[in-house]
Amino acid sequence: MDQFFVWVPVVGGIIALGAGIWYYAAIGKAVHEEEQAAGKDLTYEMNPFTGSAKSKSVKKK
Repeated sequence: MDQFFVWVPVVGGIIALGAGIWYYAAIGKAVHEEEQAAGKDLTYEMNPFTGSAKSKSVKKK
């Protein structure tokens, strides 16, 4: 029973670390694709939470 109290946090921590790495890799990939499409550096023009420079409120004609 004592091993249970050791392995649950260890496994949970590894899963949480993996999820965090996956999240930042996905945001980085989205930023890279947006910059390639725009052909310029979008450092101060992007939403840091979505990785997108596109605004939902602007309608395309």
